[in-house]
Amino acid sequence: MGEENQAISEENPNTNESEKLVKIRHTFSNYFRNIRADGAISNITTNGELVNLNFYCEKLKLPEFAEMNLETGDETLMSEYIIDREIEVSVFMQRNECIKLISRVIDLMEIDEEE
Repeated sequence: MGEENQAISEENPNTNESEKLVKIRHTFSNYFRNIRADGAISNITTNGELVNLNFYCEKLKLPEFAEMNLETGDETLMSEYIIDREIEVSVFMQRNECIKLISRVIDLMEIDEEE
């Protein structure tokens, strides 16, 4: 084993000497939560370095008011719009990380289709 590999393994006990692999620990922040997303609105920053993904959940809008015919008692529910898109979370990512994410999701979808 060369001095360089030995130095790496002595400095970092999580490094595998033969393959130079590093163990990565995942921890959850206090703000971590699971969300359900029906879609995303995305954009790229003006300098082109970051991709912004805004995940939303669609909800049917409750009627804002009802119109009632006083003679028949029939009601018509009224609303300005039918679907409400509630933005749950906004994520900014480096372009290359976004490309990796898209590639990984496509791979997962292809695996699922094969089964």
